[in-house]
Amino acid sequence: MQLHIKRPGKDHNEAIPRGYAPLDEIRPIEELLEESIYSDDELLNDESSEKSNWKTSRVIPAMLFGGAILLLLGIVFFAREFQSGEQLQSVRVEGNHELMTAEVLSLASIDKSHKFYDIDLKGIEQRVAKHGLVRQVSIRRETHPNTIVIHIDERTPIAMIRSSSGDPILVDDDFRFFLPKKLSGLLDPNKLLAVPILTGITEKDTVAILEMSHIVHEITTTGDSSLREAIGELRRAPTGAYVIYTAFSMTPIFIGSPSDVRFMTTLERDTKTQQRGNELRLFDHQIQLLAKLWKQKLRNEIWSRSTLYVDARFNGQIIVHRKEHSATVNTAIDSIKRPIASADQTSGVYTTTAGQ
Repeated sequence: MQLHIKRPGKDHNEAIPRGYAPLDEIRPIEELLEESIYSDDELLNDESSEKSNWKTSRVIPAMLFGGAILLLLGIVFFAREFQSGEQLQSVRVEGNHELMTAEVLSLASIDKSHKFYDIDLKGIEQRVAKHGLVRQVSIRRETHPNTIVIHIDERTPIAMIRSSSGDPILVDDDFRFFLPKKLSGLLDPNKLLAVPILTGITEKDTVAILEMSHIVHEITTTGDSSLREAIGELRRAPTGAYVIYTAFSMTPIFIGSPSDVRFMTTLERDTKTQQRGNELRLFDHQIQLLAKLWKQKLRNEIWSRSTLYVDARFNGQIIVHRKEHSATVNTAIDSIKRPIASADQTSGVYTTTAGQ
């Protein structure tokens, strides 16, 4: 056995010679070699432990993320399996007034053999929207019971013109044209045609058709819409003026043109210069006056067939020309006034004139 002895020098500052060791530090070489081996093993074990911890710290989150993905896919799969197992139980149609329910269902062509959640709603919507009377359609699902709901928004005709071949062409409240001849599945086709007819123009004059349709819309919606029942025909004269023919008796009512202006003296014109921007057109004013007077007196007089014609072209006046009277009677109607504050407050005058 070999020993290494390490001895300190006498002076603390003296360097300790190599090859010597203190007596208390005398250790066999074999023990030193074993200690060195143990130190290397511990170092390797520490490094292996650190590598293992690093790998574990990355594997666990990856496993958790993968598990979450698998769980989500499983939920989606089972949800689809559940939905595909649901059966369609009924179909309901809403909003159709002129269109038969059977016609809507025929257009929808829903295959009831398909599962409830597999039915293509967009395809149903596109098929139903092809009908000429359908303005808009929306489809939705309802559960308990499983139902497909088809909601229809129908087009509303407001005027009609006859083509050169005699076929009717309708104008709806969106001022779009459609042909009732091509419409199928109507509850009452004649009801669809029960709108004022436009005359004095041809089907090629689309600008005039649209202008007259706007006039009809204004007449039928003014006030409480009481004039709706009055108008059976709107005729355009060669001069560009318009005449209403009543639906019941075909009595003419002359209403002039939207471009007409009221007569004013120079003094009146100067005093009203500042108010012109807020002033109603003569045409609009007379339509309002006619609507009020129709409900109060004109309707009964015209239905009695004692009236030859009505003239509504004069500012603030509705002139009724009777068949039998030989005298002229002027009656002021206090309740018929211009409806806006800045307007002329002259009462509307209801005038009956003797027949010529």
